[in-house]
Amino acid sequence: MAQIQHSDPVWSSLRRTPDDDRPPATLVLGIAFCALLGWAGVAGPLSLPTSTVVGGAVVIAALAGGALLGILGALIAIPVAAAILLIIKQVIVPRQNEL
Repeated sequence: MAQIQHSDPVWSSLRRTPDDDRPPATLVLGIAFCALLGWAGVAGPLSLPTSTVVGGAVVIAALAGGALLGILGALIAIPVAAAILLIIKQVIVPRQNEL
């Protein structure tokens, strides 16, 4: 089977040679992304070390997310569980206390 030759400049820039001393594109983009997040102040209450999530909720969320979507679902389920607990604590409970 013949190998497809890409003449696109994007593909040629991603091709690395052994004597290439440039850093990988993923490293450069990762550093730029982290710097952008730090500069924009995107870190919310879920990323602060003071946010507490009940251990049982983390286990149940990870198991449910893992059963539905595999490893990616388990990883996504933990922040979703934290967000749900935060909404319950700061929105639903105060509204019930007003009644």
